[in-house]
Amino acid sequence: MADRLGDVEHLVDQGQQALDIAWSRSQSLLAESEGQPESHSRPRLYTFQEVAGFLNVSRPALARYAENLPDFPAGRRRGPAMVYSPAEIAEMRRLIFAASGNISYLPARQPIIGEECAVIAVANYKGGSGKSTTTLLAASHLALHGGLRVLIIDADPQGSATNTLRVFPAEQVIEPGHSLAGFYHGAEASSLIRQTYMSGVDILPATFELQDLEFSMIARIREDSAFQFYTLIDAFIGDVSADYDVVLIDCKPDLGLLPISALYAASDGGLIVPFTPTMLDLRSTIQFLSVVASTGRQIQEAVGMEAFNFPMLRLLMGKCDGNSPAEKAIMASVYDTFGRDLVYGEVVPKTELITASFADQTLPHASLPDTVARKTMKTGMAGITRAMKQIEKDIWTVLWRRRWDEKREAV
Repeated sequence: MADRLGDVEHLVDQGQQALDIAWSRSQSLLAESEGQPESHSRPRLYTFQEVAGFLNVSRPALARYAENLPDFPAGRRRGPAMVYSPAEIAEMRRLIFAASGNISYLPARQPIIGEECAVIAVANYKGGSGKSTTTLLAASHLALHGGLRVLIIDADPQGSATNTLRVFPAEQVIEPGHSLAGFYHGAEASSLIRQTYMSGVDILPATFELQDLEFSMIARIREDSAFQFYTLIDAFIGDVSADYDVVLIDCKPDLGLLPISALYAASDGGLIVPFTPTMLDLRSTIQFLSVVASTGRQIQEAVGMEAFNFPMLRLLMGKCDGNSPAEKAIMASVYDTFGRDLVYGEVVPKTELITASFADQTLPHASLPDTVARKTMKTGMAGITRAMKQIEKDIWTVLWRRRWDEKREAV
């Protein structure tokens, strides 16, 4: 048995070496393309035209703001174009809002009229369905395009969102308990949150401690039948929600204690269920929804109040391009059955997601080699933007009960 354990440990060492080599080679390729490798903590920069699109203004109008507003971010020159960081885009929003009073530039929720932090769980118990990808893309869009303050709660011990956002548990010193596990054991919620390289996006990191956390909660349930495990994430959000407009919870691929806690926290908020258009994934997704419904009824009976009530309940088809006859047939049947209001369409072809992951970044932020960037950005960003704008619109119209055109009206 010891020898077999040694084999496993040897494979772990080899796997870490492979990861280090892959990262080094990807950075070398980026360096050859751009002259220098991108920093671990810096996303790509955006052109003046892209910034105008994020802010929903014409290029001439943005140029007038740049000329007339004091301390307007100057950006930096890359070739013939000026480019800007997400942090500079956020500063533009603040300055233009102060000058114009137009809510589209600083569209944070309005607590004074009862708008609460929008809590959205991204869940499915089918692995590989795109939960972390969806969470990251939504966070990126809501911060860059929407100008919203976003918190990601990584509730998956695998930590895919944590790693992509440059919070590497294996490489950085993360003190024990710096995750939901720390909050469970009494740590202050705000002390566990970390900033990310995405301006406007923070994260509660995940570590493998989350796996032990579920065992701890199971043991506590056996000792104390009154212990309400499902309130854990809701309590965490309650302590920090004043600082955010949107909280996205990236769930692990099952319906254990942490995912149930995430769904409870998102009650009266949103549930997005990503899946790929295959018969296996569609069948698994329907089973997942059935279990969610039955679990919600059990909690409702236990606490005497409605649970798992999701005004913003949506399916999201991703990792597809709709080219194969099988994909087309399944996509058509899903649209016909559920309607397009319930289903977010295909997000981005799988190839583009794989290409972006080569740079270990989300597609909207990826600095990619010139040989693939044009194709990736053209085919990938169009699909991403369509689907993510649907999420943004649902937050405004379903959860905050605003008119969508209010985003473009003066306060």
